[in-house]
This record gives sequence, C-alpha cells and structure tokens, in this order.
Amino acid sequence: MSSAASRATADGGQKKGRPNGHSLFSRVSPFYMTTTNEIVTSFYARIESKDFDGVRKLLHDDLQVQDPMGDLDSADKLIGKLTQASSVTESFRMKHVFVDGDRASCVYDLITATPIRESRFSEYFEIREGRIASIRVHYDSQPWIALYAEHSG
Repeated sequence: MSSAASRATADGGQKKGRPNGHSLFSRVSPFYMTTTNEIVTSFYARIESKDFDGVRKLLHDDLQVQDPMGDLDSADKLIGKLTQASSVTESFRMKHVFVDGDRASCVYDLITATPIRESRFSEYFEIREGRIASIRVHYDSQPWIALYAEHSG
C-alpha cells in the first residue's frame, strides 16, 4: 500500500485514507471541534433558559438564517423570532451533534407547548471568528404553517 493510500492510526495500524493523503478529519483539531461544539450546544442551552442576551453574543451581526417559514438576515431578527417563540418552546431533545471544523449539524426534537408538541428539526451551522455566521434549518413546516394560520385567522 502506498503512503498516499494509507495512514497510520493512533495505535500504529494502517487505515485507508483519501487519495490526497488526508483523512476526512485530519484537518480538525480536538480543540477546534470542542469550540464549535460548545458554541452550538450553548446556543440551544441559552434558548432553552431564555437567555437571549447570551444567545445574541454567540451570533454574528450579519447572521444569515434559511428557514422554511422565512429567511432572516440579521442576528437581531433571529433574537426577535426566538423571543416570540419562547412562550411555547419547552426544550430541545438533542439526538445528534456532528462537528467538522467550523461547521456543525444538529438533529433534535423540539418540544413545545403547542398542539404539535414534538417536531424533528435538523440545523446546519457555520461558525466564523468564534460566532455563528449562518444557520440552515430543516423541518416539516406544514404543521407549523397550519398552526400559525389557525391562531392568526
């Protein structure tokens, strides 16, 4: 096996790698992963505890959020949306947190005080300069659209 096709594992064994000689995670240091993980998990913990000043400190001013129910183009707009939703947000039941350098993806069940009660979400984060620069939110928006229509009409 050529050196470009294999890499030594921590115990001295050989592991197949990428053709360029780098494993998928070779560029990610444990410190950086922990930092990204801490930022993302802190984001959810602060929302859950309704610490919106703390949430705001985690966000870039020019934060971009892609959401099936409407995109947001600033951190302050997200804080407004989170504050509005806080009366029905009970908790985040985290299923998975995946970290790759300055990116993270989270899968969780949002527990709410609404007729929907529990809804599966997936969010993809990009971290820049130690703060959240973008969030892409994925979920089945149809029950939420119906709920908002019911309460606004």
